[in-house]
Amino acid sequence: MKPAKGRLYLTIFKTIKSHTSMEQKQNTPTRKKFLFWGLGILSSVAAIKLMIPKKKRDTVKMLTQDGKLVEVDKDLLSARGKKISDTELQTWIKK
Repeated sequence: MKPAKGRLYLTIFKTIKSHTSMEQKQNTPTRKKFLFWGLGILSSVAAIKLMIPKKKRDTVKMLTQDGKLVEVDKDLLSARGKKISDTELQTWIKK
């Protein structure tokens, strides 16, 4: 009976070992899965970026001394300026 009992333990050990190795093979990530998940995450991030609206800057149109019209961010202006008259504007612009 001892040899039969030893063989029984050996066969049980082999089946447990083969069963655990099958589980390990199924749990290992493959290159195909890695690429699939990587592309999925990248495309999700890109789609989210497209859906978020861009902030529109508040600008003010101003006239330079040489007569060019430029847009300036409101954040860059330190204090509220005073309006000048048309005659002051005509004398201020360099020709």
